[in-house]
Amino acid sequence: MAQVSPDSRLLQRPEYDGAVVTGAWLRGEARYQHWKLGDEIKSDCLMIGPTFAVPLAYDMVEVGGRIWLMDYIPDEGGTQGGFSDIDLWGKYLILDDPLLLSVGALFTLPTGREKILYPRSSGEFNFEIFSGLRYYASDIFALLGHISLRYNSDMDVAYRGWPGEIDGKTSFGIGAGVIIQAAPGFNILGELNLETERYENIDNDIELNGGVEYSLNDMLSLNGGIGVGIDKGAPEFEVISSINVLF
Repeated sequence: MAQVSPDSRLLQRPEYDGAVVTGAWLRGEARYQHWKLGDEIKSDCLMIGPTFAVPLAYDMVEVGGRIWLMDYIPDEGGTQGGFSDIDLWGKYLILDDPLLLSVGALFTLPTGREKILYPRSSGEFNFEIFSGLRYYASDIFALLGHISLRYNSDMDVAYRGWPGEIDGKTSFGIGAGVIIQAAPGFNILGELNLETERYENIDNDIELNGGVEYSLNDMLSLNGGIGVGIDKGAPEFEVISSINVLF
């Protein structure tokens, strides 16, 4: 079997991969999430959106971005729709096969709505530095990991029962995952990610994800998976589906 492709990414944050995409890469994605923030506020969130990445500088640099269109449905109160913040990142590959190591930075543009009480969509400028790695234990088994440090601006919230502004914190993230080629064109994906509190009164974001990737051809693949939150800063559970296109 061929080596696990550097264009095969985990479900949550493709920018955290140590590898750089080999061509223009686009993921179109849909998610359903159920949240419980604090002890009282429960909500569902439907999200669709693109993530893109392109290689530069002889495949040593990757730049990319992401945005979501969100339908936020609290148990009490009316449904709110709007955009998430826009994530933009760049990273540089400093080590290559079999251990791929990259360092990068990400910032957000404040397009998120105040009436959507969602920890990952603040409507503020935020900044993050990160490092990602990918190690090929064999051609069919890739280990992935990352660390990150993020500055979160204070978040304005126009939502019943919450103060008008929630103090932002500097959060630390760490995660690990695997991509296993179980058969030609079929990968098993698994990851565990932790990020400390981004804001006052909102818990750590800890989530376990599992899923699969099926390649229709060299340019097109499908992902599906589920996530389970381990702390209340993450969704209690989510269902993920996506299509990945390499141009």
